[in-house]
Amino acid sequence: MRVYFRILGAHLRSTLEYEADFAIMVVAGLLFQLLNLVFLSAIFAQVPHINGWTYAECVLVAGMYGIIAGLSPLFFEGMWSISWRINKGELDYPLIRPAPVAAQVIGSRIGLHGVGDLIVGGSMAGWAVTQVSVSWTPLTVAIGLLLFVSAAAIHLSFVTIFNLASFWIPGPHPFLAITMHNIEDMVRYPLTIYGQGLRLAFTVLVPFAFVTFFPLVWLLGKPFAWAGLLTPVVALWSVWLARFTFRRGLLRYESSGH
Repeated sequence: MRVYFRILGAHLRSTLEYEADFAIMVVAGLLFQLLNLVFLSAIFAQVPHINGWTYAECVLVAGMYGIIAGLSPLFFEGMWSISWRINKGELDYPLIRPAPVAAQVIGSRIGLHGVGDLIVGGSMAGWAVTQVSVSWTPLTVAIGLLLFVSAAAIHLSFVTIFNLASFWIPGPHPFLAITMHNIEDMVRYPLTIYGQGLRLAFTVLVPFAFVTFFPLVWLLGKPFAWAGLLTPVVALWSVWLARFTFRRGLLRYESSGH
């Protein structure tokens, strides 16, 4: 972790040298999240609730996803470069350095648009928690924080896993990761608005439902609230799977040849 944060800090300092780029990236993140809020507001201007979910509850789902999605570019942006590294043979450098490969790759880039995601997502979630009916106790806060950390771990693990598919699907761009990232955007809305097949896929096949829906179902006391308590278990499995996939992928790496 010390190596990872030192590498990430170095890239942050170099990125901040370009002040205009920093401002543009932050504003881009702000606008993207604000557009989602406008979309939700337009829907709820016509209907009082969506499948039992109120406006404040839907804003809470979108806000939580905005916060978690903002963590990815800030702390895991380097994973999006691994397909290019594999394609160009650039993975040789982290392999021969006396530091963990994962720390070098993950900390090699930083996406400052995540700052905008965090600001708007945090504001949305902060407003929403004051509007929903939750009995706040020290235990509720503690479990809520555990579920949030677990949800973030699931998201970051699958960002890693889908980018690591480049070890098996050669190419300069992480097409699978981009596709799955766009699909994961669907969890910024309550899972119950989708069909049974999609709900099952997001729960069992690729557990995106545990990034927002199930933790908030537990917090809000909705049906199947018990499923939210499985989030830490799913997080442990996701982290293990990401680590296993990384190790297996490195065994397949063949450099660029001559």
